[in-house]
Amino acid sequence: MGAVESFARTFSILLESRRLYLLALILALLLAPLEAQLLLTGLPAGGDESVTGNILVEHYGSPGVEGAHPHEFLKNMGLYMVIAFVLSSIFQYGIVKGALEHLRGGEIRLSGLILEGIRRSPGVIAVNLLYTVVALLLIGVALVPIGVGLMTLPTGAILLVVGFILLIPLGALATVLSLLAVPIYVEKGHIGASFKAINLVLGSVLQSIGFGLLVWAGILGISVASSPLSFLSTLIFSGKTGAYVSAFLQTPLNALLYEFLWVAGVSFYVELRKRDEPEEGKEGSIGVEMSF
Repeated sequence: MGAVESFARTFSILLESRRLYLLALILALLLAPLEAQLLLTGLPAGGDESVTGNILVEHYGSPGVEGAHPHEFLKNMGLYMVIAFVLSSIFQYGIVKGALEHLRGGEIRLSGLILEGIRRSPGVIAVNLLYTVVALLLIGVALVPIGVGLMTLPTGAILLVVGFILLIPLGALATVLSLLAVPIYVEKGHIGASFKAINLVLGSVLQSIGFGLLVWAGILGISVASSPLSFLSTLIFSGKTGAYVSAFLQTPLNALLYEFLWVAGVSFYVELRKRDEPEEGKEGSIGVEMSF
């Protein structure tokens, strides 16, 4: 029941602290032109063919959009991911801190949250990088039997089944760990405390898996709502105009997705913390205190 209660509380926080949505919207508006310029207008699209003499010539790109070379596209994607990662860390801190303040009954000041987010962003970046590695390791556990099964088909079919069965709960746990780490860092103020997320999840494995699956459902719902906007904008507009229109039309729902994920982490952390209240004043046994 804790997973369902946390999921319901997530929407309560979203509705009650609507000012936090402005932070997510600012982030989405900052990323939209970057996405359009670096990704959407440079997609290596499928090509058409023409014959000149005995030479087959392929023309790449979609109508009105200059197709990028795959190497150039990957370079643009890497640049976009770095910029998005840094900007997201700033606003993630602000939204998480604001949600925690809201639950305490405190006042939410957007300018203060942004400034504190800038100051604390190195710590958020470090925590997110750390738990990205943890998530990849967890998912890698499920990918091992899948890989072995693929190499030993047909006898390895059973390993494929085992791998896919493991992938769902491990993926859900990886999602929850990633969502819990930053709220703990924001509340405690040092990176070492974020390791407490592992202890909390291990102490409530089934609850964590259930919450992770609910979060996936929320992501799917927002993504499905966003898809028609992208389709219609590229259908009506062509070339770079379509890319920019598509990116900006999706900013309200992208902002909702950012806020939903980060507030969900806060909500579930508050739920798990109830069980851990006697140890609230203690430092985690894992990790070294590092302040940012």
